[in-house]
Amino acid sequence: MRTSLTAVVLTDLETTTARLAQTILGCSSEEDLRINMELVLREAIPDLPIPKYEQSIRTSTFYGRADALHHGLVIEYEKPKTLRVAKKAEHAVKQVWDCLTGIAPRQGPDKTQAKLPSSSTLDGGLTGKQEEQLSANVGIETDGESFIFTQLKSKQRHIDPRKFDEDTVEKLLLWLRAMVRKDLSPDNLIADFGPDPRLATDVVSTFAKLVNSGMYPKASMIYEEWRRIFRIGYGTEQLERTGKDPETSPPFSAYHVDSQRGFVPLDREQKLEAFRQTPQFRAMLAEFEPMIVQFEKGASETALIELLQITLKGRQVK
Repeated sequence: MRTSLTAVVLTDLETTTARLAQTILGCSSEEDLRINMELVLREAIPDLPIPKYEQSIRTSTFYGRADALHHGLVIEYEKPKTLRVAKKAEHAVKQVWDCLTGIAPRQGPDKTQAKLPSSSTLDGGLTGKQEEQLSANVGIETDGESFIFTQLKSKQRHIDPRKFDEDTVEKLLLWLRAMVRKDLSPDNLIADFGPDPRLATDVVSTFAKLVNSGMYPKASMIYEEWRRIFRIGYGTEQLERTGKDPETSPPFSAYHVDSQRGFVPLDREQKLEAFRQTPQFRAMLAEFEPMIVQFEKGASETALIELLQITLKGRQVK
């Protein structure tokens, strides 16, 4: 039995696949297929948000309806056995692609209806923003026995035709689960981690107190790692410059952090002590302990080198 772990439910792929297969066999029309497949999918992922059915989509070159719109996942249902005909399969792919290009502009931060290339103008090129919006979505055409996954990859329309089996069902469920996640956008980051949510202010202020106390090595190491990454991204001069009070006072106040202290960086000794408390240090100490013992007993240089070679055998040393 194969299983797939979602956020709140363990989905039995074998059982879900069998239920879908049985459901599909009893369908004779596009509408039957849509209703019955959606019921099984929603039972497999109970926390799946309610999709939009028969969603109108309009662009400058296209007007149509998406059978089922799960955030950025468009599912177009066809009458059973329809996709056996090559021309009808091509038409279905074009239809779902038009839907994808139609919904992509709505999902940007400003929700504007910027024009995106349709399937016929894809070779004309995409801006970075358009590519980001479009590649986050996926389209699926299915008649029950065939599934065609359509997505933008490397500025090209990627088509993945599949027959109905467990692997196909797993991919379908994974895409459905992915659509439940929030977009990693500035708006969502501010909404969840900005100063308005009580949880965010409590976490930041508590973290500052832990770091400033110098008594919690793990918190200090996390802060030092943030400083290291910040230094790489913005430069040392930005991190160390003076006269930042007018800029830092408002966020310090919003997150209830002592504006006189802020986050106090560790000195060299504190960093070493914090590192000594980590599992990595303890593991390294345990590994090299035989060598340390030999060194303390006054072992010869040759013996120590041989012991080091044994310890590091098979590893790439830079």
